[in-house]
Amino acid sequence: MPESEGVETIRKIRKLSAKVPIFAIPGGGRGNPEEYLGFAILFGANQVFEKPLEIDAFRAAIATLLEPADGPASL
Repeated sequence: MPESEGVETIRKIRKLSAKVPIFAIPGGGRGNPEEYLGFAILFGANQVFEKPLEIDAFRAAIATLLEPADGPASL
């Protein structure tokens, strides 16, 4: 992220809203990816993913987090 670190961004978002879904994926910057992902969870990320991204698991996590609280809508 050009303007701020990912964990800092997570903290800012969480101060504004507890409801916004947050996924954390390390960008390959400074530090250890496992450590970063641990901090991401600690500061409010809903889900973390390591690279290379497992696309099916990522899609499933998105679908779960975006699903309404009262279950999936029926058509």
